[in-house]
Amino acid sequence: MPSTVYEGLLQEVAAVLDVVNELTAAQSSTEIRRKLVQTTNALKHDTLVAREGANNLQGGELSIEDQEDIIDTLEKLKARKKATLNKFSDEMTRAPQAVINSESASVEVDSTASTPAA
Repeated sequence: MPSTVYEGLLQEVAAVLDVVNELTAAQSSTEIRRKLVQTTNALKHDTLVAREGANNLQGGELSIEDQEDIIDTLEKLKARKKATLNKFSDEMTRAPQAVINSESASVEVDSTASTPAA
């Protein structure tokens, strides 16, 4: 649901208050009363639309405690995954050095084995 529905509520309330101020100043003009009915009906409609939108939000059926539990669980999962990624990254930065060390060791073995005996 667009946020403009909620943003428009404040404008609707201000419009109703303006009409109420006109009504008290004019001492019951029929036109102002009609305008008051129109603006209050518009406010009621927009409030109803906003309420329906808020009630239809996903996750709204969960209590605050349940939502906090889910957030905590997700934060722990995120921390575990980040630690696993950091460990993998550290291993990958050490891996090229291990490959170089093993290649130089195999070269030495090969050169020793290919030297003729005296």
